[in-house]
Amino acid sequence: MPSFYGYHGTDMLLGEKIVEEKKFHLSLGDDHWLGDGIYFFEDHREALLWAKSCRKFPTPVVIEVSIISDRVFDLTKIDDQIRFDEFIAVIESKLDNVKKEELRQQSKRKGIGGYINMLYKLEPFEVVRAVFNSHLRLKYIRGLMSSFSPAQIQLCVREHCAILEDSIVMRRS
Repeated sequence: MPSFYGYHGTDMLLGEKIVEEKKFHLSLGDDHWLGDGIYFFEDHREALLWAKSCRKFPTPVVIEVSIISDRVFDLTKIDDQIRFDEFIAVIESKLDNVKKEELRQQSKRKGIGGYINMLYKLEPFEVVRAVFNSHLRLKYIRGLMSSFSPAQIQLCVREHCAILEDSIVMRRS
């Protein structure tokens, strides 16, 4: 069964509540990158950067969890990408051109969350996994100009049962 470590950036007060209650707040709506769920990074530095830079929390912390699920929709894998592409083609074939273009423009602005939420209704999965460009980048590696662009992997846990409750801990960065 696939397992992952996930890192969730948040504020100290919210983090303490998560650790105490062993429960996360679900992000809902088609405007989230990977649809409805609880968002994690596979790299703790990405989670901390998100909490500091994107959310601008006054006291950012990172919550570490273990995620285990045999129902992972993994967009880092070509088979799941093909399946997703075929699903989108079926959805779009049923729409008129105006609605199709509207949905495509929304996806360009806000991500593919709407499509993932639709797919979930047909194929309930517990976790979505996808790769994005990282915000972390070394300009120089050993004094040489670097053009490497690192990737970040995000996990969207749709069902809280995929998170091992005993694994929820605050990580001191």
